[in-house]
Amino acid sequence: MIGTILGILGIVFTLGFGGYSIWVYKKSKRNVSLEFRNTECYSLFRDDVNRLNIELIYNKTTVNNTLILLKAKLINNGQIDIDKNRIYNPLKIKTTEIYKWLEATVTSSPTGASTNIELISDQEIQLNWDLLKHNEYIEIEALVEIIGELEKEGEKGTEFYNNLNFDYRITDLNSIQKEKQISNSIRRKALSNKMSKIMAIVSIIIGALFLSFEFFPAINIMEKQVVSYAIKKGNNELVSIISVNNKSDKIKLSIEGEEDEREITIDEFNRTYELQKIKKTTIDPKSSLFNRIIGAVYIGLGLLLLLLEQLFSLLKKRKKKAANTV
Repeated sequence: MIGTILGILGIVFTLGFGGYSIWVYKKSKRNVSLEFRNTECYSLFRDDVNRLNIELIYNKTTVNNTLILLKAKLINNGQIDIDKNRIYNPLKIKTTEIYKWLEATVTSSPTGASTNIELISDQEIQLNWDLLKHNEYIEIEALVEIIGELEKEGEKGTEFYNNLNFDYRITDLNSIQKEKQISNSIRRKALSNKMSKIMAIVSIIIGALFLSFEFFPAINIMEKQVVSYAIKKGNNELVSIISVNNKSDKIKLSIEGEEDEREITIDEFNRTYELQKIKKTTIDPKSSLFNRIIGAVYIGLGLLLLLLEQLFSLLKKRKKKAANTV
């Protein structure tokens, strides 16, 4: 009986949760929505070309300023068709006085749709359409002249696109989506900062791994184990470590309790000492010291990278704040 009740409750809960999820999805889905998407936006002439004695003619007029070519799409990414009955003021694409619209054309539009674009002023163009259905788009191309001084001498096309804004009155449309473009220089800096953080974290992990070998010898595949032998010299039994000297035919002999390591020939060892048995195995002190040094170096390097990244970020913020207060 209890199992049946629990089963029914599980079904009810599943159906209720599923219905709620569908309701939330539909509520989050915008009924009326437009997106202005950048296809291409770039400077037609480089600055060093403009400085040369080359005359550029546009519409029978000499152009000495940099020109920008914009290719963009206006996409109906909502659920409702947008027709002229919803449009009280057509969409105007506006820029600042730094730029001047020279010309604009519609290069692609839905089949059967009536669309056009017109120059309203030097800083405004107006896009008109009679019907833009769900998932349909209008593609435009515009030529722009930079007539003022830019605050930053960077990627002019990206700065122009980010500068664009809209003016319209369309029923149930609060805003037009326009993703901010990131310049290549900013993208490279962001990638560099990300790689620096990754390198710092990897360095700290490697350092911690080397230090962990001291506490968990079982995971250390690099650690060198040495064998201690019981040897007899006369009536005295000594504990020693015997290793090979690769550069000569002698062996290295370290006796427990003595600081100095000696090198003797095999014949000398056989005459002086008598090998009794294996006493024990231990970790090579040099290997242990190597683990501690390498671990500390890697952790220190990782922390230094993180510190430098934070320091550069702080200096950049202070510099930007100081520039804004001037």
